[in-house]
Amino acid sequence: MCGELLFTRYSKGVETRIFWLVLVITAIGAFFCPHSFADGNSQDFNLPIPSPDDPESWLGKGWMADAIIDVNKHLLIEDLDVAVSLTHEAFLDLEIILQSPAGTAIMLNPSPNYAFITRGPDGRLESAGGFNRFLFDDEAAVDIENAAPPFSQAFKPASDFKLSAFDGQDAFGQWRLQIRDARYWKTGQLEKVELIINTPEPASACLLALAVVVARLLKPRRTPQ
Repeated sequence: MCGELLFTRYSKGVETRIFWLVLVITAIGAFFCPHSFADGNSQDFNLPIPSPDDPESWLGKGWMADAIIDVNKHLLIEDLDVAVSLTHEAFLDLEIILQSPAGTAIMLNPSPNYAFITRGPDGRLESAGGFNRFLFDDEAAVDIENAAPPFSQAFKPASDFKLSAFDGQDAFGQWRLQIRDARYWKTGQLEKVELIINTPEPASACLLALAVVVARLLKPRRTPQ
């Protein structure tokens, strides 16, 4: 009878410790184990816009050669942002398209985009141009069609298109950035493309480490006989 009582008390003590162990690990994991992490993939280019092999390129109109961005890791896309750095005399002219290895394609910037018509120092209307790093993010506050200088802030992609179209895909493989120069005369070049991939964080290793620490803290101590 005494043995059964001691065993019952021991079992309840173990169950209590297990309960608190799970509770503490869950609570600590929520604070210290991130749910996702960002993986940056960037590539520098020096691609003329439009491509020099286009017969109309000397007039500043046509398709740029595809910019290929190689992602060499298998990453499940939870959220994707993309930054495009380019130099061009007229941002108004450019149609920018991003395509994933799975073949999904969205338009980042439409052409013509009249948001890039600005007033110069003399008050005359002109097309904005020069160097700029365009950051596209579904969570941005402003649509690219409502862009206003300076153009260094984040923008949502073109209307009817969202970067969430890539959510759930494997980022591994070749991504393609395509740029069409829709009007004559103005020219430029693509400088850089950055893919900012947010992917779920495998929390098992983090939680395992926490479990070891908490288990040691909850380990019953022997009392001197």
